[in-house]
Order: sequence, then C-alpha cells, then structure tokens
Amino acid sequence: MLLRPEPLPLVRRRLHAQAVSQAQVAVSDAQARQVIGREVARLGLTLSDAELQFHREVGHGAGMGSRADLDRAERWLRSLLETNARRAVYPAEGLRQAAGFVWFRVCLNSAWLGPWAWLRHRRSPLARGHRPLRRERAVFALNAVRSLAGLGPRGPAGRLANWAPPAAGAGRHPPGHSHCGRFPDGRDGVRPPRNPGDGLFS
Repeated sequence: MLLRPEPLPLVRRRLHAQAVSQAQVAVSDAQARQVIGREVARLGLTLSDAELQFHREVGHGAGMGSRADLDRAERWLRSLLETNARRAVYPAEGLRQAAGFVWFRVCLNSAWLGPWAWLRHRRSPLARGHRPLRRERAVFALNAVRSLAGLGPRGPAGRLANWAPPAAGAGRHPPGHSHCGRFPDGRDGVRPPRNPGDGLFS
C-alpha cells in the first residue's frame, strides 16, 4: 500500500487578466465586504469600515505591519472565538480550526518581523487549532531567521492592497501571498478542507 504523508490539492486554477474576478475587482470587493459583514453581524458585532477592513486583512491571512498589529490580530481572532462560544452561531470546532489556520497564515506572512513572529505564533492558544505542514513550518522559520540578516521578507506579505490583475498570460498569484495556497517563495501550498467556520474569513 502506498501512503502519502501530506494531503494533495484537489483543485488548481489559473488567473488571467481577462478573468471576471480580475476584470471586476471593485464589484467583487464590494460583494465580499457585504458577505463578510453579514457573517460578522451574526455574532452580534457591528464593525466600522476600518474594523471590517482589518478583519478582511486578517481573514485573508495578510501579514501585519508591526508587532502591535500582530498582537491586535490575535486578540481579534480570540474575541471571535469567545463571542461564538457565548452565542453558538458557528460550530465551535470548525471555527477554532479556521481561526487557527488564519492565525498561522497571518504570522507566516509577518515573518519579516523576525523570530518574534514565529514565537508569537507558537505561544498563542490559536496555534492549537491548526497544525501546519512540515514544509510550511520550515519556510516560516527560515524567513523569520533570514529577516535578521536582511535576507528575508522586507515587509508584510499577502496584503489585500497588493492584489491587482496579473499581466496577460501570467497566471500566477501575487508574490508573497499564502492564504490561498501559495508559500511566500512561490511554491504551492495546501489549505485544509473548508469547514463551516471558514465563512467568517472568506
């Protein structure tokens, strides 16, 4: 019997400049904000435009621009879990796993902050919700250490503001984006199967 130690991606897609999602970025963005705002409202929370944008950045797995922002991201994710525990809107385990996955991606894309970001991830209770692949952990640790010598990422990766339609024929995700299954160095990654808790971060 042949056993594979790691899961395989089930779907691969190609991005190009003529794609509907690329040609109508503004429309897609407005719809995404509406959907996510509705999901957050189910928890009884009302967010300002700035707070909703921060939630979207976190849910997207975007890197943070400072230690304070990374601390804020962790507090926000934990507050969502605590609120859901009181209101029982989402399946508790599904949301815990989704938050753990998002927390790892946020920290991974914040590797430019150095080993502190790696330790910050490990020491958070959120880390128990998702176990990254070995290669993902290796990339994270390597980028964090390299940043000390100025050889790693020079800023947060995966920010929503960095998204733009690729050049014709490019067919690639933006460099540094990892939430949708790509490591900061451009190699393919694997996202866990979706669960009911993912809707809050889509």
